[in-house]
Amino acid sequence: MFTTDGSTLTPTSTVVRAISNYEVNTAIEPVDVGTTLAFVSKVSGYSKLFTLQLRDIEQNPSVVDISQVVLEWLPETIDGLTVSPQNSLIMLLDRDTSYMYLFRYYNNGQENLFQAWTKWQMPGTVESAKIINDSVYVISQHEGEYTLGRIILDEIPTGEVVAASTSFTGSPCLDMATRPVSPTGIPSKLDTVVGGTGYSNASAVATTGGTGTGLTVDTTTSGGVITDVAINTAGTGYTTGDVVTISGGGGNATVTVTSLTISEVVYDDVNDLTKIYVPYTPFLQREANMLLTIPTADVDTDAEIDADAGYWATAYERTEAVTGYRYFEVKGDFTDYADGIVVGYPYDFEATLPKFYFRRDETTTDFTATLTISRVKFSVGRSGAVKFKLKATGSNEWTDVQHTAEADYYAGDSNPVQLEQQFIVPIHQRNTNFELKVTSDLPYPMSLVSMMWEGNYSPRFYRRT
Repeated sequence: MFTTDGSTLTPTSTVVRAISNYEVNTAIEPVDVGTTLAFVSKVSGYSKLFTLQLRDIEQNPSVVDISQVVLEWLPETIDGLTVSPQNSLIMLLDRDTSYMYLFRYYNNGQENLFQAWTKWQMPGTVESAKIINDSVYVISQHEGEYTLGRIILDEIPTGEVVAASTSFTGSPCLDMATRPVSPTGIPSKLDTVVGGTGYSNASAVATTGGTGTGLTVDTTTSGGVITDVAINTAGTGYTTGDVVTISGGGGNATVTVTSLTISEVVYDDVNDLTKIYVPYTPFLQREANMLLTIPTADVDTDAEIDADAGYWATAYERTEAVTGYRYFEVKGDFTDYADGIVVGYPYDFEATLPKFYFRRDETTTDFTATLTISRVKFSVGRSGAVKFKLKATGSNEWTDVQHTAEADYYAGDSNPVQLEQQFIVPIHQRNTNFELKVTSDLPYPMSLVSMMWEGNYSPRFYRRT
């Protein structure tokens, strides 16, 4: 500590005292978390996170290993640290992986009343992350591209999303959520045909020249001269005004690219599929979700109910054979909903619950008694559908558990998000014979509020003291 023995700090009165000694990873700079300092220390095989709070002069600081409750859970590859004091949040980064580790707490001014560790898995590889103005900005890398994502920390998800032409407002529970965007460099119209000589009617004829690649055409001829040309495969990388040469014949027929406008949502009536183009390259062989939202023009009008807001379908990554251009594909015709489509990757929410024991009071838990859990009741806040999975001790297989809930309803053609709801999950097992977890991979919010269990507790004639 840098201080002074007198009332005035001068070069002659300055004193440097050692008040604590802890190992700190020099590659990760300690950061200020309001009234404390957070720093990372690494040991063989894992990392530790400490907070340090100074007290009075010449008193040892208060140092807490807040990662003790998740010992050996933080990997030794942790290489980044960012915080948000106003949101009581400390975030650890593991660059070159997809994971971020979060510690969040609530302090009443004297102690932490609530605290929790969470692990986030991002769609791509995390390159950097910073918390700015209650938002987490993440730079991630995938498929040779870099993406800047924004996660709002304190926004309450309502499930209501309104789509504008190129953006949307609201909080869909989707990673890398985006409105469809027309692909660039893909020809949609050809004109100014120079017919050439020696050609015949043909399909999928290759072309050369221009700034792009992959364009093939279907030709109609008369006396060896091309009279009409239609796009067979559009190719990619072209610009308006490109003059390309049609192969075959005398090699002297040309056509000009006059338009690159292709709709961001295209229906394939032969296969009954809808193609959806997005501004980034979709992950190879990873499923996404298409979510229907309310277009801006339909808000507070009779057309709002026809938007079918809240409907979602699985979107599959596909690659065009010739151009290699990737897009999303959804079964059915959704071109009428193009002005309200949002596409993204679903959150995989998962919370595995600890074993249940009977607690006689705040400080005494009975681990030796016989306890049979009959059912578990979950109260959720603003949430959509919730899934429950059960696994017998010693098994590697999780089984879906059907919950029971009071009969209820929500408005048709709207988001199925309830303000509050209770789920009752039947168990009928000894507390040591099962594991239970709550999951959700749907594009709706998920908010666990409380949980309680009912069962049969037997102390087995032991007297507890």
